[in-house]
Amino acid sequence: MRVEEMFDSISQQLAQMVAHVQEVRQSNIRIERKIGELQDQVADLTYRVERLEQQVAGLEQRLAGLEQRVASLEQRVASLEHRVSALEDRVGLLEQRFETLREDVEKKVDFLAGKIDYQFGMLHEELMQFKTRIHDELYSYRYRQGEIEKRLGELEQRVARLEERLP
Repeated sequence: MRVEEMFDSISQQLAQMVAHVQEVRQSNIRIERKIGELQDQVADLTYRVERLEQQVAGLEQRLAGLEQRVASLEQRVASLEHRVSALEDRVGLLEQRFETLREDVEKKVDFLAGKIDYQFGMLHEELMQFKTRIHDELYSYRYRQGEIEKRLGELEQRVARLEERLP
């Protein structure tokens, strides 16, 4: 009877892990959408910057200060592109880590058939650590996403101010 209870407990833990996996997948989908939106916004900003550069060429003497701000904006856009790329890389690594962890858990479940009393405690501990890591990663992604959105908002405001200054 004790082995059945432990097997049920392991099944519950695995169900929780599947739920956490679904959360990670949903987060990945949201991140991918945000990345797509950011890429569209970066493309739009890039187009606007190029248009401003053409206008500034004719007004170079009067608008020297504006030209410096456009150069600064270009650097920030390049920085955003790098950060978005880094986020995509991290999402890919997280997927790989999860797949590796899933395979490890499957092997351990097979091993538990003969040594379930001893291994149950170890599996439970590993699942808790994974859960903590996932929560930490999700928090980190959400924080970075907020930072990206904040910086993008600042960029949009700067572009709007630049457009207002043009005749």
